[in-house]
Amino acid sequence: MPSLNWTRFETQRRASRLLDALLAELDENKIAAEIDAPIDEALADPDLFPGHITTYTDFLRATAAFVERVNRAACRDRASLAAPITLDETVASLGGYQGPTAWGHDAAVVDARRDDGAWVGLVLLRLGEVMKAARRDARWRRLEAQCTQGIDWKTRCEMVRILMERARRSLPHELTSCPPEQLAGHLFELVRTVAQ
Repeated sequence: MPSLNWTRFETQRRASRLLDALLAELDENKIAAEIDAPIDEALADPDLFPGHITTYTDFLRATAAFVERVNRAACRDRASLAAPITLDETVASLGGYQGPTAWGHDAAVVDARRDDGAWVGLVLLRLGEVMKAARRDARWRRLEAQCTQGIDWKTRCEMVRILMERARRSLPHELTSCPPEQLAGHLFELVRTVAQ
């Protein structure tokens, strides 16, 4: 039977590894490379800007081509994406569109069909912003789920203790004076605060 010291040592090692991995996933440079860069790369491709949009089908083709281009750049292991999935993601993303005069899917269609072909570019730019926000949010939710569901209480407390030691100077005294057990239920928020 392992000693209490050995068990505590193993918990500390596991907590330190998990904390390092979580902080690495929250690194802004990594997030920018994995989320923002493929979208920015797609926006820089002049072939994606078809010019004037006259029909709803043209609009869907242009926006779906943009989403597919982003997905191919972000998920290089997927050789081809199913058109219905890309189209569903496109329509869902357009729900978050914020145009100069209106919001949502219908506003994006109206803006893309304006006289000047530059409006298509504006729609794609705003679609890219919506996709960045949605993908960042999905990443936060995934990491939070991993942090709250897959880690036992002792390890969470140890992660808080380690994080408090590492970030003692950057955290308010009200937090650093709390015992780790008091903050373990808020581990993800604490890690996210330190990471930013």
